[in-house]
Amino acid sequence: MKKIFLVLAMGVLLSAKGSASYVVESDGGILSMMRYHHSLYLSQDNGCVRVYDLSSRHFTHRFELPLIVDFLGDKHKPQVYFSDTLDGKNILIVSQGSNGSRELHIISPLGDKVVLGERDGIEVSRALWVNTHKVLLGLMSNEIALYDLKAQKFLYKIQPSQAAFSDLIISEDKKIAYSTAESGVIDVIEVASGKILKKLEGVNKDNVYQLVKAKNIILSAGQDRKMGIYRLNRDFSVQGEGIEAKFLVYAVGIDTDAKYGAMMYDEEGGVALVDLLSHQIKKVYSGGGCIINTILFYHQELIASCDGRKILFWKLEGL
Repeated sequence: MKKIFLVLAMGVLLSAKGSASYVVESDGGILSMMRYHHSLYLSQDNGCVRVYDLSSRHFTHRFELPLIVDFLGDKHKPQVYFSDTLDGKNILIVSQGSNGSRELHIISPLGDKVVLGERDGIEVSRALWVNTHKVLLGLMSNEIALYDLKAQKFLYKIQPSQAAFSDLIISEDKKIAYSTAESGVIDVIEVASGKILKKLEGVNKDNVYQLVKAKNIILSAGQDRKMGIYRLNRDFSVQGEGIEAKFLVYAVGIDTDAKYGAMMYDEEGGVALVDLLSHQIKKVYSGGGCIINTILFYHQELIASCDGRKILFWKLEGL
């Protein structure tokens, strides 16, 4: 009995070590989260983007979208699916539109402008800044499109495959984009031309929910319970491997030095920290009992948002 008690006690201690050191609760369900310098931008289901300052540990700004009208003529707050900022002042927002449509907004010091909406019939899923005049779009039709804000026209649209769209990310220099779909294949795309340079495959055999990238490493979040690790060479030749999880990998994260990755690991929302050199799981941080949708590294912290209202912070010690 003493031995059993000791084992149980050690399990409690190990679990406690991985518990979140800090938890923030927002006022709406968080559908996605991005970081710009020392601020988190939360896209929420209650019609707003909230900004949380990581230095002061306080919410600082709130950007509200207008009410939308559904098929029955009722007004309600739109879901905000995704946001991206170029400079902390201009914010791209993908949101629910009226009558089942989608809208692409730009919120700036000049106000709120709807770039694409119900009248355009364009189902935007992701929107990323390329520069002050151009945005890269991932459409629900799995088309990747470059849109010129000044000319108000598409410069190109390509469709990498017939599979349903999942995610789109862009390199730090804005020259290369990476898109993925339910096929598990990752397409490497030249942003300026729309040319598909390479198809990365072989790790995830099913839907990839999410991609992240730092330096020459791409991580993929797989429905097949794997985090894919792709190490790219200059010619986009690739070495790919997978790390097994205990549950569907809904989200992945990577630090700016590409030394460590992280993935949603189990059905309790635990997050595994992975050494990207040895491909070993170093630690599993206990979750908040929710589905993780975003994982970010910030200084010596690991930050994750849930489909609920929580933002979880874990201290990274000894790295």
